Amino acid sequence: MIRTSQIGSALVAALGLPKQTSAFTLHARAGQIVTVECEYAPESDLFATELARYGLVALDSPRKPAAHPADAMGYDAWEAQRKELAHREFMHRTNRLP
Repeated sequence: MIRTSQIGSALVAALGLPKQTSAFTLHARAGQIVTVECEYAPESDLFATELARYGLVALDSPRKPAAHPADAMGYDAWEAQRKELAHREFMHRTNRLP
């Protein structure tokens, strides 16, 4: 068994991945393109620069999600309305007559 600590840094260097790489997945299959997925922390200066563009604002209270139409009219009525609308759109899309 080979541990990541034994070959991890050598693989990161060989693949040309960032030094801050925390994990990567290498997918290689005969006859296909080799893909590498890489997770890494950005450089500290770049990260600070990007965060400086945004500001955190405290909310007075959590926002409630918008009410769903099914809550107001009942689920069965909402489902029937939704099916009718979908059927109408389908018939309009597929109708060959002018």
